[in-house]
Amino acid sequence: FCQQRRAMVRAPACWLALAVAGVAVGVGSLAWGPRALHGYASSQAAREAALDADAHGGAGTFAYRAWVGGEAARRAGAPLAETWLKGYYFDVTNPLAVLRGAKPILAERGPYYFRWVKEQRDVVWRRDPDGRRRVAFRTYETFHLDANRSVVGASIHDNVTTVNVAALALAALLRPLAADLGPEAEGIVAAVVDELQAAFPGGVEQMLFVNRTVSDLTFGYDDPLITRLLDAVPALAAVLPLGPGIPGLAGHTNMTAPPSETDPTSEVYAALPGDGDAPANYTQWKGYDHIECCASLPCARDTQQPIWPTEEQNAIRGSDGTMFGAGVPAPGSELSTWVEETNRTTILENVGGLRVDVGGVAALRYTVKHSEFISASINPANAKWYMYGPSGVLNVTRCSLGVPLFLSKPHFLDVHGAFNGTELGGGQEPLLSRVEGDVQPNRDEHDTRLDVEPLSGATLHGAQRLQANLWLAPQVLATGDERNVTLFGNCSPALMPIMWIEKGGAATDTALETLRSKLRTLSLARHVLLALGLLGCGAGVGFVGGATTMWRARRRRGDEAAGVANGGSLEEALLLQPGGGSPA
Repeated sequence: FCQQRRAMVRAPACWLALAVAGVAVGVGSLAWGPRALHGYASSQAAREAALDADAHGGAGTFAYRAWVGGEAARRAGAPLAETWLKGYYFDVTNPLAVLRGAKPILAERGPYYFRWVKEQRDVVWRRDPDGRRRVAFRTYETFHLDANRSVVGASIHDNVTTVNVAALALAALLRPLAADLGPEAEGIVAAVVDELQAAFPGGVEQMLFVNRTVSDLTFGYDDPLITRLLDAVPALAAVLPLGPGIPGLAGHTNMTAPPSETDPTSEVYAALPGDGDAPANYTQWKGYDHIECCASLPCARDTQQPIWPTEEQNAIRGSDGTMFGAGVPAPGSELSTWVEETNRTTILENVGGLRVDVGGVAALRYTVKHSEFISASINPANAKWYMYGPSGVLNVTRCSLGVPLFLSKPHFLDVHGAFNGTELGGGQEPLLSRVEGDVQPNRDEHDTRLDVEPLSGATLHGAQRLQANLWLAPQVLATGDERNVTLFGNCSPALMPIMWIEKGGAATDTALETLRSKLRTLSLARHVLLALGLLGCGAGVGFVGGATTMWRARRRRGDEAAGVANGGSLEEALLLQPGGGSPA
């Protein structure tokens, strides 16, 4: 506009106005542009992170397709996530020597890689009276052994020599019965001892170690010893309504083996469905809003008791670990997850703002908060979780009917101390030194971690790793009677690793490319705003310079005109006028 009017070109005010406008555009682009762009990007991320089955013409949002799985996800295109379960099993190579007091020598078998296919069915949406929208669903899962990603020659029927869980369960369940001996209890204990001696003519202590298949340890099995005892001693079922089912560490029992529709030769295990609620933030799990279990028998829904001392501890809260909602807090923040195996909410933290690259997408790495695993002797706050033993060992005995079951990180990573001073005893010797062989902790291989994209709150890669351990020590099967039997009397106390599993998931290339595309668009918009800001500021500076030049020129012309009036050269004055030129 100024260039079209010569008179205004010479007006410093015009240039100053342009300068102000340029600076305003530049400062606005630099200061407010990123905020507005981030707000827009956050709103779009929140939309795609919501579980909306009707979005995109019925295809569903990005989060919905990744969560629902199964046929609904296949109709929408390529899968967005791959999930797996990897099992590693500790084979006891010297069982007879252990019975005589030697340290267990362990050989790790694995990995056994299962493709873990999850599908949500019976999805029902509802709105609570408080206005919050919730979803109820059933999760169906299948596990396909992938021989190409497993140890050479892997089969779910491979045998592993391990501690007999049923033997420890019997000892734990019969102890309170034997402590209150009466005529009926004496007869039951005597019949059980007779049957055990018949089953193990070489000595009852031989029941400590058995061969179990990979499938048994992972998915559960019906124990033949318990089945035999229930058949031989019918009164046992009346006093201890004990079923033969032994759960696997993967958390599934009553498994079936249907044929695979896509590959009839593959080995497939399908779990019975479980109930859940609100996958981004659980409020119920398997029909419970507060976790309960049977601490003793008989066990029924109306006889279950809260696991932990307070209502807050028993409340089911936290994400399932696959998504945390759009806008994950800043680096160094904490996230909460509900962990089925530990029956508690666990806190994850991003230490030092650690970022990692997942397929070209920046993510924040979260690991289990260090204080979650500290012994109550060091961190008294953990007494509420019954963590009176070594740091790094989680006590889950309360929900295992007295079986001394403990969870830890694989290979005893971050485990320090001993059970000395607890009811288990066992002396001061560190747990890791009580076993030999393939027990070598490595943080990269054995720690739990989640890599979360902060804008969408989606987990791009994650691995939950837990190890199941049984406390091995002499067990008195019954007391107060001449038929007492002390099991494993010569064994040295040790926390015996049984197996460890990795439950993992990762975004597929399709999902990562979608994220990369959206992030590239966001990055381009940021660069455009930056360019506009710099251009505006540069133009403002230029306009200020132009205004200054014009102001100086006008002042010089005024001074020279004043010089003519005071006797200056008319020729000099004419040369400074518009249209003036050199004399002919």
